[in-house]
Amino acid sequence: MAQEVWQEKRVAIVKSPRGLKGEVKVVVTTDEPKLRFEVGNTLQTSSQCFPTLTVERYNSDGRAQYLKFAEVSNRNDAEELFDAELYAKIDVAEAEKSGEYYYSRLVGLDVKFNTEIVGVIEDVIEYPAQLLLKLRLNAGGEALVPFVEAIVPVVDTASGFVEITPPPGLLEEM
Repeated sequence: MAQEVWQEKRVAIVKSPRGLKGEVKVVVTTDEPKLRFEVGNTLQTSSQCFPTLTVERYNSDGRAQYLKFAEVSNRNDAEELFDAELYAKIDVAEAEKSGEYYYSRLVGLDVKFNTEIVGVIEDVIEYPAQLLLKLRLNAGGEALVPFVEAIVPVVDTASGFVEITPPPGLLEEM
């Protein structure tokens, strides 16, 4: 059985109240709003007044997105949430099964080449064409490795390493 690994991720930022019954306009920061804002889901917040909120309703009018929470019943309460960040618990292990990785889970992993540990992932860099792994090499220096399956065929966050199969010349120090 796979180990459950949960991580809190910001999914929205509350902006303004909408109406008198506690609904709020939000800036959504997740690519899965319907999943994150399902009725009954619990969100953690950065608000002192409402540290935890339960989604009662989520809707969009095409221009903006709105949330209504069970704990927020009026405009005054909604105003207390202004600029509060909303966080959802994400099942990281489930995402990794489908080949999706959070950068924070990759940074610090050992890098293996031909069964030998040759370095560590120092950063993940986004370029328009692809992601690059910035490696700090044990032999000294750094290398940028495209994060594609052909070059990084194995990612094992549970065991703490990735395996690389770089083309000749990619890792000059080796």
